[in-house]
Amino acid sequence: RRRQKKQRYQRRVRGVFCHDFFLSYVLPESINKKIKKVLDGLFDGIVCPAAILVVTAFWGLYCYNRAAIWPLKMDAIIPPLYNHMMHTLLAPIALVELALYRHHYLSLGGGLFLCTAYTAGYVAWLHVVRNIGGIWAYPIFYKLDFAGRVKFIGVIVAAMYVIFFAQHFLHQLVHGGEVEESSVKKQKQTGKVNKGKKGKSRKAD
Repeated sequence: RRRQKKQRYQRRVRGVFCHDFFLSYVLPESINKKIKKVLDGLFDGIVCPAAILVVTAFWGLYCYNRAAIWPLKMDAIIPPLYNHMMHTLLAPIALVELALYRHHYLSLGGGLFLCTAYTAGYVAWLHVVRNIGGIWAYPIFYKLDFAGRVKFIGVIVAAMYVIFFAQHFLHQLVHGGEVEESSVKKQKQTGKVNKGKKGKSRKAD
């Protein structure tokens, strides 16, 4: 009963969001479930780790050396409000989503694959922009030599994986693990099988 009440509360909270309203009331249930699996998988492997990484990396570098990530001239191009929308709100929104809604995550291998593919694609795109446009997306790369860039990217990638495992731990801490839920289902199934066997044995007697 507690789990059912919690699920109802989660649905009401997520009903505020447009995509949940659209999935719940417009699309058929079969398509609804498939799309929610895709969204939960993306949240697991890409959205949540990337959101937290962006905020921590940006403001960490900003506090250490603002010119390395966000020079003063950027304030005239992008107002501080929009800067906070891009580099501050992401983590709180992801953490609220993580806390209020029980996601049906992919397997650990599937989540890691998504996380790795996204990270590798982003790093590759940074170098494509550099080779084609002749510019680095982040000023810090101008101050680093090749070895320094490799180390910096290595630290960022490692942080991405740390955040990936941390959000899994937080999700299990708040909502319980998928393993527990699957074991309960197995117990129910074995109980039904045992009852069926007992019923057949009684009929045979």
